[in-house]
Amino acid sequence: MIHSTEEGTYVYVYDAEDALFCKADELYKCEADALAAWEEKISPEGWHIIDDPLPDCQHDCILPIRVKGRNLGSPRWGEYELLENGEWKDI
Repeated sequence: MIHSTEEGTYVYVYDAEDALFCKADELYKCEADALAAWEEKISPEGWHIIDDPLPDCQHDCILPIRVKGRNLGSPRWGEYELLENGEWKDI
């Protein structure tokens, strides 16, 4: 997965198709550099466009996952919740 920010473009690397979180990330100066570095390494299906993460959600997750309490300004690192059917559920 790639994600562009003001500081550059991140490439998030996963170790399984159903992984919730990335295994590692790499930061590139710009999106063109990230695409050039990874274009030959992705599956033949190519890139898939997904929505930007919801507010307070993890940028390296495809699903809407956030650190518990982040929305309140008091994150509980290592504890997560998933938005499912309009409700936040512990994971």
